[in-house]
Amino acid sequence: MRDHHYYLKTYGGDFITARIYSSNLKAAVSGVVEDFQNGTYRINFKLFWPGKVTIHLLLIHSSEAISALWRTRQQDYDKIIYTGVFFNGTKKETSPCRFMKSPNTTVCSYGDERDGERFYCLKTHSLPCEALHTMVTGYNKTNLFSTEENKMLQRTNIGVQIPVDIQDITIVTCDDTFPETLEKCQFGMSSPIPSGYFFQNKWFSSYCHTEDFLSPDSITGCLRGKSLHIRGDSTSRQWIEYLVAKIKDLNYIIPVHGNAPRLAISSNHNFSVQWKKHAHPWITYEPQPLHYASYIARDLDSMAGGENTVIMISVGQHLRAFPIQIFINRIISIRRGIERLLQRSPQTKVFIKNENTRNFREYINIHNNWHGHLNNLAQREVFKGLKVGFVDAWDMTVASNEFAVHPSEMVISNQVAVFLSYLCPSQPASPIPFQW
Repeated sequence: MRDHHYYLKTYGGDFITARIYSSNLKAAVSGVVEDFQNGTYRINFKLFWPGKVTIHLLLIHSSEAISALWRTRQQDYDKIIYTGVFFNGTKKETSPCRFMKSPNTTVCSYGDERDGERFYCLKTHSLPCEALHTMVTGYNKTNLFSTEENKMLQRTNIGVQIPVDIQDITIVTCDDTFPETLEKCQFGMSSPIPSGYFFQNKWFSSYCHTEDFLSPDSITGCLRGKSLHIRGDSTSRQWIEYLVAKIKDLNYIIPVHGNAPRLAISSNHNFSVQWKKHAHPWITYEPQPLHYASYIARDLDSMAGGENTVIMISVGQHLRAFPIQIFINRIISIRRGIERLLQRSPQTKVFIKNENTRNFREYINIHNNWHGHLNNLAQREVFKGLKVGFVDAWDMTVASNEFAVHPSEMVISNQVAVFLSYLCPSQPASPIPFQW
């Protein structure tokens, strides 16, 4: 790596994503970046298919930009402006809300003392704390970066393709080579990197046997008799949207409205899917009624569980804007909630879906993929050793080179297929050699 003056760098810390792909085969896999902390990097690719592959490297941020992003993430709690709207009959008042209490002020607390969750609104002039009805969010446009840092964080300097002086590489398979037989997907398995690869736009796990689960019949056959509870952000909401669109008799029982909880039921196949968003923080241009959300750990405590209860959890995107301690505290409280649930009902099936990459857009200090990368590393550590299924949304979007807050249907369908492969594992077939 070289700096702005084209001098060789003598230190590491650059944020690089890497993949190889074969466009004609609709195949792709992410690479593992090894940082030697001296300005040089080694990228390891596992070869899952034969044929011509192209190397694709992106410098998401230089180490200098990473330093600025880390500083501003950790020092500032107010990148998002929260305004609470209080109602009592016809009376309405508003008040600023935030994660920190200001000294010498009277506040209303909307956190959870047991789990160390903090969220406060300044008490209004006359209305009680219980009158809080809606939360409105906006972006704080205060610039926390220096002039030089702003230049590094311009859109043209983010996600820049790194020139690779290597032509397409042809991968061949020896005649006596057989693909490895993978065991069934089981709860508690650790997810390696890369966790899988795309081939013909289908995701194949690198560590357990996955089925495609792309047809309505295969999906309904697995979900029959089950209650699926989805908790998290709008990337988890995509799952219920995908399933409702895919399965003809899976219908919402009440009209869909914004980020309100959603419940869909399939009467013919006797299963239900419910989505509910997580509690503070939530970043959106639409006013959010408070009764739409609750802390996931408390939701888990309210569930009886059982062999037909399935839970999928996905958090992170809305917490990128705040110091990472807030996110770590959140996922620790979720882990404890899962542990309590599995202790009283060990047959309950729980899944964690990590964050996906998102678009390079304005407010780069808030929605940055570096923050998402750190969140994902934290999730891997916090949920390690827990008997849950893991859906690696990050690896899928790096491999497919999708940088969108809401991934394409191709990616969502494969996330659901991995999920169902854990839920309804089939016996791995005998390996057969590649035929080309």
